[in-house]
Amino acid sequence: LCRAVTQIVSNARAATPNGASQAIMAELAGAFRAGKEKSTQPEALLLWLLICAHSPHEPPGSGIAIIRCLESLSPLIHRVLGDIWEAPSTRLQTLCTCLEEAGSMFDPDFWSLALSQEVHFFLSALPEHDDLPAKLVDILGGLHLEIWRKDRDACELSECQRAALMNLNGACLSHVGQ
Repeated sequence: LCRAVTQIVSNARAATPNGASQAIMAELAGAFRAGKEKSTQPEALLLWLLICAHSPHEPPGSGIAIIRCLESLSPLIHRVLGDIWEAPSTRLQTLCTCLEEAGSMFDPDFWSLALSQEVHFFLSALPEHDDLPAKLVDILGGLHLEIWRKDRDACELSECQRAALMNLNGACLSHVGQ
C-alpha cells in the first residue's frame, strides 16, 4: 500500500500539461482536510506510518516503503513537514540507507532513536503556537486507550509498535506548549 501511495503521488507530481500537477496535488490535499466528508485525518496517518516504521522488517522491506510514503505525503500532511521531508529528502534517505545497510545487524534501539530524533526535529521546526503536537498527543492517547481496552493478545500492534506508541507520545508531549 505504501509503495502504491508513493507511486500515485509521484505520478501526480509528474503530470505537467497545463498545470495538471498542481491541480492533482490540490485534489489530493483536499482529501486530507479535516471535517470534509470521507476525509483522512493527516495527523493520524502520520502517526500510523511512524508506528509501523518502528517495525521496518515486519513484513520484510516495509520500512523503506513506509519512509518513501512519508516522503511523498509529507507536503499533504503538514506544510513544515513538507519543507523538511519533501522528495528528495536527504534526511529520509539517510534512514533508508540505514535500513538497506543494516541487514542482519539491524539495531532496533538505534532505529527507534533515529525515528524519535526525526520527530523531534520536525516538531521543533513548527511555528511557536502550532497546535500539532497537542493534536498528535490526543490521537496517540486515543490509540493508547483503545489498545489498553483490548485484550493484550487481541491487540494488533507488535511489542515494538507498542513501544513506538509510547516513544512517539513522549516526543510529542515534549513539544506541547512550546
